[in-house]
Amino acid sequence: MWITRETWQRVLQLSKRLLLPLLLLTAASQLYGGEEPALLIKSPAEIRGIDILAPNALVAYEGFYRYKEEEIRVIFTREPLLQSGEWLSLACGKLQLFKLPDEWERIFYYSNNRNISLLFVFNPDFDLWCDFINIFVERFSFLIGFSVYEVDVPFPAVLEPAAQ
Repeated sequence: MWITRETWQRVLQLSKRLLLPLLLLTAASQLYGGEEPALLIKSPAEIRGIDILAPNALVAYEGFYRYKEEEIRVIFTREPLLQSGEWLSLACGKLQLFKLPDEWERIFYYSNNRNISLLFVFNPDFDLWCDFINIFVERFSFLIGFSVYEVDVPFPAVLEPAAQ
């Protein structure tokens, strides 16, 4: 049986499409010592109004990550949020966060007091929330410096886990 040149070219094109993601994942696992990175599974999309806050018309961007088999919701706005007296102040590494009261989810707020306001929504049994927030804020704060337009929302595609 003879395989035509066109068939070989199609096979090579298909293998390149399949091989590149596999190589990237393998390289990432080797680079991070086998530790699973957090992956952006839904790119940031513009939303009007942040549903976990009191009724509002804030322009925000919402994205979703997968980390340690958990889905994490991240919301970014350039507007500072009015903090309620019910929000609990707490430290997470070098960051100052606020925990919003919610019995169904863990919701944390971070602001750099200039142009970054971030909300993080975790399942209540997810214990690595501080690791994720530290990683995200570090990378996001770096990348946003390269944003030219307001619609440029640089949610990192891959976040390296903290060294344990």
